[in-house]
Amino acid sequence: MPIWGEFRVSWRNIVLPVLGPIALVLVALTVRSCLWQGSDNATPNKELLPAYLNGLKSGEPGIVVASINLLGDLGDAEAIEPIRPSLKSEDPRIVGAALAALGKLGDKSVTDTLLESLRRDDPAILAGAATGLGALKVKQAVEPLTPLVENGSYSVRLAAIVALGTIGDPAAEAALAKLQSNPFAGLSPTPSDLERADLEKALATALGQLGKPK
Repeated sequence: MPIWGEFRVSWRNIVLPVLGPIALVLVALTVRSCLWQGSDNATPNKELLPAYLNGLKSGEPGIVVASINLLGDLGDAEAIEPIRPSLKSEDPRIVGAALAALGKLGDKSVTDTLLESLRRDDPAILAGAATGLGALKVKQAVEPLTPLVENGSYSVRLAAIVALGTIGDPAAEAALAKLQSNPFAGLSPTPSDLERADLEKALATALGQLGKPK
C-alpha cells in the first residue's frame, strides 16, 4: 500500500468509488435479466431503482446510457428529475436515451423538446425522440415522424414505425403500407437477420394498430 506524503493510500479507497456505480448497474442488469427471463409480462424490480440512479453518476457514457434505459423501462416517475439533466449532455447517445426514457416515464413537459429533436441529424437522438413521442402518443408528431420510416438508420426507422403504430393516427397508414414491399430498402449498414425480423414484426404490428393487417 503506497504512502504519498503524510497520507497512506488504500487502493480500495481509490478504485471502489469509481467502480461502484458500474458494478451496481452490472449487478442490476444481471438481476433484471434473471427476473425477466421467460416472461414477457414480468414486472421490473423497483428495488433496483437506487442502483440505476447511481449509474447516472458513473461518468462512463455506456453505463449512463444503460442506466437511463433501465430507468425508462422501470417506469418509476421518481427517475424523471434525475434523468432530465442528461438532455444537456454533449453525448448524443445519452441525449437519445434520456428522450426515450422521459417519454416512457410519462413526462409530458418534455414534449416540445422531443418534437424539436426530430430536426436533429444524429440517429441516436432521432430514435430516442421517436420512442419518447410514441410513448406519450403525441399526435403532433405524426407528420414529422412519417418521413423517418424511410430513414437510412435501422434504429431510427424501427423507432419511427413503432411510434406511429402506438400513436395510432391513420394519417401514417399510407407511408407504412408503402414500406411493406421492402422494409429494408436504403438501410445502412445492412441489417442482420434478427434486425430484419424485428423490423418486419414492428411494421406488421404498426399496420395492425392502424387497422390495416399485413
